[in-house]
Amino acid sequence: MAIPDEVFDLVSKVSNGNGNMEDYERICLILSNLTTTELSSVFQKCDILKALMSIDLHDKQSAQIAIKLASIVFSLIPLFDFVQSHQEELLLILESTKLDLIEFILKRLRAGVVEPSCSVDNLPECILKSITRLVLHEKLSLSMEAQNFLITLATKCPLGLKSVLGPNVVGTLNPLCSKSEHLIRVSEFAVHLVSKQPGVFKDVENSGLFQPILDGLNSRDPLVRLNWLELGKLLTVSETGYHFLNRQGVFSRLLDDLYSSASDPLGDLLLPGEFEYMVFSENPRT
Repeated sequence: MAIPDEVFDLVSKVSNGNGNMEDYERICLILSNLTTTELSSVFQKCDILKALMSIDLHDKQSAQIAIKLASIVFSLIPLFDFVQSHQEELLLILESTKLDLIEFILKRLRAGVVEPSCSVDNLPECILKSITRLVLHEKLSLSMEAQNFLITLATKCPLGLKSVLGPNVVGTLNPLCSKSEHLIRVSEFAVHLVSKQPGVFKDVENSGLFQPILDGLNSRDPLVRLNWLELGKLLTVSETGYHFLNRQGVFSRLLDDLYSSASDPLGDLLLPGEFEYMVFSENPRT
């Protein structure tokens, strides 16, 4: 079929901020009925990404349209060709408030990382740093998507682990951890990484990512300790994690705390968590 001139008029209209949801729906309908060759021609003649960025994601319907349009874009352009050629636009999306669209982009990028042709060199430094900052995002599902992308990059992509544990990821996260919840997010990322790939435990340890967990479990503040017990428990799931914490004296310290909990006014609050942690850590699983 011939490419309807209407699509060019609609893309221009919405890109200038004059469109409505019906216009976006019409664009998606037209594009979804074009051949790959015709889609390529449309993309060469107009800026579909500008149209995508102009969508005001104020409700579920507009978010669905944005994701549908993004799916059409990614179905045509090889993922990392797109990343290389549209760095600025992708960066605008990742740093925008379009959270549903960001999560969609992260899912697609994660899927691309496992492709045999993927290389760390395919991922521009600015994009990697922007994704890394999303680990600290207040929206938990978005933070988890960013973590999942980085874990997949580290475990599935050649030289990915070196990149993740280097200045672009760990070096980006460390200066941003001004709040305790940030430290917990980063530590969750480290624990999830070694749970997916136990063989990288020593590399992660050497990066310093486990240090906040040690600091939290060894804190003299019982409430701070309580916040870190669950992460400590997750770390002991592997035998390597158990021996790591044991070498650091974490278990003996917590055992002393259990003995002295009777004289602690917060003992009733801390005792269940610390007791469960000690029982769990006595049975590390391989």
